[in-house]
Amino acid sequence: MHREPKPARRGRPGPSPPVPPDVLGPVLRILVLAAAMTGVRQSELLGLRWEHVDWSAQRIRVRNTWVRGEHSDEGKSDLSTRRSIPMADRLAGALDLWSKQTAYATSGDLVFAHPHSGRPLDRTKVTRRFQQACRDAGVEPIRFHDLRHTFATRLAASGTPRGRFRSSSGTAIRRRRRSTPTTPVAAGSGDRQLGLRARAGVNGPI
Repeated sequence: MHREPKPARRGRPGPSPPVPPDVLGPVLRILVLAAAMTGVRQSELLGLRWEHVDWSAQRIRVRNTWVRGEHSDEGKSDLSTRRSIPMADRLAGALDLWSKQTAYATSGDLVFAHPHSGRPLDRTKVTRRFQQACRDAGVEPIRFHDLRHTFATRLAASGTPRGRFRSSSGTAIRRRRRSTPTTPVAAGSGDRQLGLRARAGVNGPI
């Protein structure tokens, strides 16, 4: 007996569409590298402009933050203090390459601008994609803020004085400590020590 073929069922899902490339990939990679190698807060990195990257001195100068959809006034935010941080050779090289690749590389542009719009990156999306990258790499997801602790741990292991790290990272000293003798090395060349260690002792793989 001849049977008519059954009509195709409607609503059956077809093959999944191809996943679009992650346009945030390159900028996120450098953002994570910068956080781990400078100890700068995420909000400060998102507010960083190319004019604040001092190539000749090989330093990053923190001036404002990007919080709750707006930039802080220059150097006046409670979350940000005016300070400069040495750039490791690896980070300086990555930023130099990025400045040649991004469409937003004028002095007033954001270093970590969205590749399509030039606007600041969404902090929630940055965190989600960072944690997804951790899972993809087979490691336990961590908070983006934990990269500051990574920087602090590596500097401490290299022998950088705690006070010098605090001034560089913008960490407030919330309670007074008894004064301790300061060695000539720590007092006279602490900033130079921090720079050398940023370029050498904490310049290894992340």
